Amino acid sequence: MYRLMDDRKKRIQTSKSFFDEFMKLMNHYELVDDTTKKQWKASIHPEEERGSPKLTAVEERNNKIEELKRKKLIQMKIEKLKDSQEDDDIREFWMSMISMAIMKTISAFKSIDMEFQLLVYRDSLPEEARRPSEKPTEPAKPLQVFHIPKGGLDGMPYIFGDASQAAPTVSNQPVSSAPIVKTFQETGERVTVNAHSNDINDRALLREQLKAQVFQPGWTQPTMSIEEFGDLEYGRMKEREAKEQALKEQEEAKDEETLEEEARQKLIQHDNMC
Repeated sequence: MYRLMDDRKKRIQTSKSFFDEFMKLMNHYELVDDTTKKQWKASIHPEEERGSPKLTAVEERNNKIEELKRKKLIQMKIEKLKDSQEDDDIREFWMSMISMAIMKTISAFKSIDMEFQLLVYRDSLPEEARRPSEKPTEPAKPLQVFHIPKGGLDGMPYIFGDASQAAPTVSNQPVSSAPIVKTFQETGERVTVNAHSNDINDRALLREQLKAQVFQPGWTQPTMSIEEFGDLEYGRMKEREAKEQALKEQEEAKDEETLEEEARQKLIQHDNMC
């Protein structure tokens, strides 16, 4: 994996050049609108866009929503026209396919730029900081043991015993109303169910809680997508760069003050000698 990642920056720059050639060809045939041209220019020459005012979070969100709506409309048109044999429909179908390819190309530009900046930042780190951190494995949780008293199965819901014991029985003996209180290990939730209740809601509630305990994946579920993680790392990188730049400016200011002080002292010594 590390051998393949050594030339990663070169590979993504090569792929970016291929996407750029595709956009040049589409622009030559006048298939690129003005909005897409601006996005294309910003992706190829990001240094020219740094001085321009940045979009607010609301504006970026609205642009993404409009882009998703446009992509959905194009996809619906493609699905509608793909089986048509009319010449006009065939032409419209391929124009829609080209529009979809252009939108995917602009999206690829954004992903490539973000990954390239992350790789540049990674290369600026010392060697020991690049290695993945080894997290200690968490010990497995101990099994929870339930003790069922002898002779107590008759009053238990059928999910704890045999299904044949779940059917209600008719008896003239007084029925105990003592509830079963169960605490679930994962959620800490306490559910109270009457052992002798014939209410189907009580039994269904306990059954669903136990199913939620049993049918769980054996690994930790991710809390964010790859795109969200990339955005998070990119934001952290920008914060570190801003802090480093601020420290650098402070050090340069201190150096200038030191030089001015030395020059002033030399001037005072020269005046005293005269």
